[in-house]
Amino acid sequence: MGSAVRLLPFSPRRLRAALALAAALSLLLAGVLAWRYVEQRRVAEAAAYDSARQQAAAAAAQTDAVFLELAQIAQRLADDLSSGALPYTAIDARMIDALRQRPDISGLAVTFEPYVYDPAQRLYQAYHFRDAAGALGEIIGATYDYTVLPSDAPDAPQTGWYHGPLASGAMWNEPFFATGAQQVLIEYGVPFQRRDAPGVAAGVVTIDYSLQGMQALIAQLRLGATSYGYVISGSGTYLAHPLDERVAQQSVYESEEVWSDPALQAAVRRAQAGERVAIETTDPVSGQNTLQFFEPLPATGWTLGIALDRAELAPPPQATLRELSSVALALGAAAVFGLALALRIERGSSRALWALAVSYSLLCVLLIAALLAIRLTTRDDPGVAVTDQSAVSRYVDGYRASLPAGAPLYETPVGLLLAAVEFPTSTTAMINGYVWQRLPPDLPEELLPGVVFPQLTGNQLVLEEADRATTADGGVLVVWSFGVEVRQSFDPGGFPFDQRALAVRLAPAELQLPVMLVPDLGDFTAINPRERPGLADDLRINNWGVLSAQFSYQQPGIHGLEIPELAGLNNRPELYYTVRLQRSFVGPVIAYLLPGLVAAGMMFAFISGDPKVGDQEEIISTLSFTAALFFVITVAHTALRDSIAAVGITYLENLYLLLYGIIILATLNAFLLVRAQIAVLEFRNNLLSKLLYWPLISTVMLLATLATFVYA
Repeated sequence: MGSAVRLLPFSPRRLRAALALAAALSLLLAGVLAWRYVEQRRVAEAAAYDSARQQAAAAAAQTDAVFLELAQIAQRLADDLSSGALPYTAIDARMIDALRQRPDISGLAVTFEPYVYDPAQRLYQAYHFRDAAGALGEIIGATYDYTVLPSDAPDAPQTGWYHGPLASGAMWNEPFFATGAQQVLIEYGVPFQRRDAPGVAAGVVTIDYSLQGMQALIAQLRLGATSYGYVISGSGTYLAHPLDERVAQQSVYESEEVWSDPALQAAVRRAQAGERVAIETTDPVSGQNTLQFFEPLPATGWTLGIALDRAELAPPPQATLRELSSVALALGAAAVFGLALALRIERGSSRALWALAVSYSLLCVLLIAALLAIRLTTRDDPGVAVTDQSAVSRYVDGYRASLPAGAPLYETPVGLLLAAVEFPTSTTAMINGYVWQRLPPDLPEELLPGVVFPQLTGNQLVLEEADRATTADGGVLVVWSFGVEVRQSFDPGGFPFDQRALAVRLAPAELQLPVMLVPDLGDFTAINPRERPGLADDLRINNWGVLSAQFSYQQPGIHGLEIPELAGLNNRPELYYTVRLQRSFVGPVIAYLLPGLVAAGMMFAFISGDPKVGDQEEIISTLSFTAALFFVITVAHTALRDSIAAVGITYLENLYLLLYGIIILATLNAFLLVRAQIAVLEFRNNLLSKLLYWPLISTVMLLATLATFVYA
């Protein structure tokens, strides 16, 4: 013990005090970092929630204001009719002027009680409307007897729009199909009174708003890339939704996400009762977590729903990984210092020193394993994932809103099925399968059908039409079989724990017309990324396991391009089909990691012997052993680099580079033992070199793990 104390620049008591202080500070730091992580997540979660709530409230206020203005237009018209400020002969001019000033109004009508407009005429209605093309039209005179009481009979006229306001006052009606305007409309009705008999109804003023206009209004809300809004009426009917087939055709309670979730059903009922509601849900089809906000629209009695993708509110995955790594490192440091105190290493006992060295090395191994586990579960996919049809429609609507007013945009649904995947080189992928495109019947005849692979390397291309069929809506479904080699940007730096994102970029063959490919999610039985939509069931990729598959949009990589004649190339979002892959690391561990660890163990066994201080044979034997070991390590290292065609330094190579350094250090250690009188090396027969061997290897590999996976 006396020798140990003389080697230290301070006393054992001071060493113990320093260890205790370091342990306390490390534990305190771990606690502070853990608290900071939890608190930051709580604050960020609360801020994101509040921001989303405010966003929903602002969207509701924006939407409600539009319909409040419409109701006020109708109310002012009714008031002027009741007071006599507006003569009956000036009704048409007033309505035409309102339609011209407000392009969002679909129609205005003044409908009179029997014999009120003209004592010689029983029924009279003046209806001015905007047709689907935007042109103004009119219907003067009653086309049917609107005074007939509403009935559920199939052949009965729809008269609820008239009798409802007369019986209950001003109100918004359920959507209906207007034969004059040839549109599905929602309508606000307000009664007006006789001029000669106040309090007696003279008729009803109605103002119409098309559901197409409602769709456009909701699409303009700024709700993120794939989050979306929808409106439901008092009875639960969808008035606006990214999926057109739901609008005016389906009740919110019939939608799959609502009827399969009792909690969401209860939230919708509370919202329809006028309550502001927020709930977190999981989509049963896509598996995505969403925040659902429901805001009342007081002007109409409707409800605005906002579905926000939870992933868009989450912090960056890499930032989370770094924060968790900092906590783990601080806890590891506290554990090492605490163990040193418990073992009383200030006494210099060989047993205590060995116990600390082994424990420290094992702790580093545990930290490496923990960091790798966290990293392998962290995903950072590029682009904006679209995992349900609502998200697709919302993204397309957002892009359409960025185009000049009136500019066309042709959507063509496409799908992809991968049947075989190979990686001939580290920068290419060979893929085979089928791609299909649905061509709607209203596409221009000059539009060129087809899907191309812009990443094509030119080495191989097989694209043949396999089938063609007419769809139920009169469109065309075209299927091609393909076999192509596409360029990729894989990074093997994390070998053998690396992941790959096989990104297949799809682009329309048409370049002159603005065509946007949208994923045909309805053709897949499952669209949850973990269910691997678009991959054949028997698909097997050597040495790789499939984690997920999904479609996503990315902004084009071509900047500063603006060719008017080639609208299809100008800043159009690009559709990608991405397959997330994880390398099967068992084989590489056995083939490359195990030989490296065996070589490290052999070197440790060699330096653990009793060195012959001052004997020249010690240098010769060390050189002979290290030369043989160097040859073995070099062969394994070369095989590793050849197997993955590495350009830079991969993660596992750090072990081999470290072994090269250890060989040099072992040779230098033997030389100094023979040639020099160094007390540190002679202490207890070269004990320090033996003690530091495994801690050095584990520390370097821990630092390599941090540099490769955490702070890259």
